[in-house]
Amino acid sequence: MMKTKASSLKTEHGDRVRESKSMVAEKNLLQDKLAAMEANFEDEKHRREQFQVNVEQLTVENTALYAQMVALQTTHEAKMEEMQARYEKRNISLVGEMKLLQDQNRLMRRTEPSNQREAYGSSGAIGGSGYGSSNSMGSPTRADVEETTQRIQELTDDLLEARQEITEQADIIAELEMKIAEGETMRRKLHNTIQELRGNIRVHVRLRPFLRSDGEEALGENPQPAIMCDTFASTITTNVDNPHTFAFDKIYGQSDSQEFVFKDVSDFIQSAMDGYNVCIFAYGQTGSGKTHTMQGSGKAQMRGIIPRSIDLIINCCQELTMMGWNFSLMVTFYEIYNETIRDLLTMDSSMGIKHNIRTDNRGRNYVEGLTEVYIDFDQAAEQVDEIVNLAACNRSVDRTDMNAHSSRSHSIFALKIQGFNEAQNTEVEGSLSLVDLAGSERLSRSNATGNRLKEAQAINKSLSALADVFQALAKKSPHVPYRNSKLTYALQPALSGDGKTLMMANMSPTYASLDESLCSMRFAQKVSQCELGAPVRQIKSARRQSLGPGDFSRTSIKNSPPRESRRSTFTPGQLRKLL
Repeated sequence: MMKTKASSLKTEHGDRVRESKSMVAEKNLLQDKLAAMEANFEDEKHRREQFQVNVEQLTVENTALYAQMVALQTTHEAKMEEMQARYEKRNISLVGEMKLLQDQNRLMRRTEPSNQREAYGSSGAIGGSGYGSSNSMGSPTRADVEETTQRIQELTDDLLEARQEITEQADIIAELEMKIAEGETMRRKLHNTIQELRGNIRVHVRLRPFLRSDGEEALGENPQPAIMCDTFASTITTNVDNPHTFAFDKIYGQSDSQEFVFKDVSDFIQSAMDGYNVCIFAYGQTGSGKTHTMQGSGKAQMRGIIPRSIDLIINCCQELTMMGWNFSLMVTFYEIYNETIRDLLTMDSSMGIKHNIRTDNRGRNYVEGLTEVYIDFDQAAEQVDEIVNLAACNRSVDRTDMNAHSSRSHSIFALKIQGFNEAQNTEVEGSLSLVDLAGSERLSRSNATGNRLKEAQAINKSLSALADVFQALAKKSPHVPYRNSKLTYALQPALSGDGKTLMMANMSPTYASLDESLCSMRFAQKVSQCELGAPVRQIKSARRQSLGPGDFSRTSIKNSPPRESRRSTFTPGQLRKLL
């Protein structure tokens, strides 16, 4: 029996030794994997830094080339004007001299035979005086003709030299323009590569400051928020006994300004200019600051992402105009209320006009029958402010127990960007969708009844459909349920593999909202795990005649089927009358 027990212990000891060796081997394997991951991380970090340096260097080089080209053009134009004036002046003088020379030649041909006869028929002195008398009468000599001919040759040489100089200057300008075009192409490639390295779907989180409407939690000199932000580590932690920590691409604290937030958003705006489908949407519970982030208020520091995006795009268009590009910008603004699409740029929203989502012959979704407003570059800032104000007046907003001005719909500001470069025979088309989602809310806190209850249920259902889309993307499911709601169906071009998406998750600092904030953070974490794949740039060779900026803006919008759209070129004054 002792032998059996000893044998059993020996066997057990052997099993434990083998198990220990297996654990050591597994530990070593995990350490090797960790070391490999750290090496890959460092390599990826180095690549990103190198790409960023390349972009910055390319930007500096493009700026220098652009300045050099402008200086050469200015000098070239000044020289051209000077040489043109000199040429015209010399040409007038030359024409006069040529006419005088022709008259003198005719006179010389008439007088020379008679002078010769007189010279042969008289003495040398008389002949000499006779020929001299002919000169004294104003008859030109051969020396005069040779001198005039020499002056004509000198003027001709000067003109040829000037033309050669103009040709050389034009060649230099053409070479610089080619370098700028190549640099712009390389910048776009590097910018897109950096975006792909960072992720074509990114999640930023913004914690709003305390407001008076927060009640007792906002009282005191230094109220403590329910959520703590570490902007350096890009983490956010709940300020409770059992804290939860989440990591995101970017964290904005309570003191971060609208301008600071937009600096990170501007990369996505540049991608829209480069021909990609881009979507930026604000997500969060009601009262968390979504509308402030997207639209803002006033005309200075409080302006939100929408007006700042237009400013940036207008500046980019004006810079690219110097490189031969023509651009048109077209805006639509609509809301999705109780799964019904409403046009926010017309006052007949209550007339029951039905706006359906259609698919064009290129497989892209669009909303039919919306008012389309073309942006006037000279009045863009004022025009966009009027558009935003008109949409705010028409949008479905109501008071709830959680927010005095709660948005009861999803609003979508859609901007279509089209550019055409005749010299490169290239057309580029990008889109920018700026979405202010309706606030998610717990029915137990909002105390919604009647129509408010129906609205809340529709809002939560569409947000749930949005979550289902991102969950399918995260799992790389072959079927993504875009059609489950009009919100996801309308945004499909940007939410699919063809686009780039930025989620701006807005958080309330109050403990009363902490449960809903946790739900928002968990959803944002799921979104951050998604991969959209490589986006597709909408660029092609254009086969058409050269168009001016005005003509281009009229003919370049090509949602193929007849859409019964009310295309409008409202001026700021006309938009103001609709308010």
